[in-house]
Amino acid sequence: MPVISKPLVAIAVSMLAAAWIAFPATAQSGKSKYDGPPPPAPTSIEDAYDQVRSNADCVKSDYDWLAMTMYLCSETLTAWYFTMPDETLPPGWVRRVMYRDADNGIQMVTNSAYYGTDEQEPVFLAWIKNIEEAILANN
Repeated sequence: MPVISKPLVAIAVSMLAAAWIAFPATAQSGKSKYDGPPPPAPTSIEDAYDQVRSNADCVKSDYDWLAMTMYLCSETLTAWYFTMPDETLPPGWVRRVMYRDADNGIQMVTNSAYYGTDEQEPVFLAWIKNIEEAILANN
């Protein structure tokens, strides 16, 4: 059973501007595939990768120094961050989705999960913090 971390408010706030810049035409025109709430969070690492593969527009970037693979999916206004698992870092992901709400506002939902032991949770949370710090350093 995956361990779902609490909402990553700090990442959501720090990355909102970066996501808006990355997806300006789609976000501002409202042509997102996901007007309304985003799809449910994946229930497994395979499900997460299936959601990425179902969007042909996702662009993959590897960041070895962060032990991260990122996919930016402009059609669905989604950013995915996957761990590069090793003997200490478990498989896991963070998903950030922007969508238009019923009041025509732009919302962002961030959720995450890792698929490891309780002892690996601090390692996964440190991985998320490293990503957050890297993003803040580049803004």
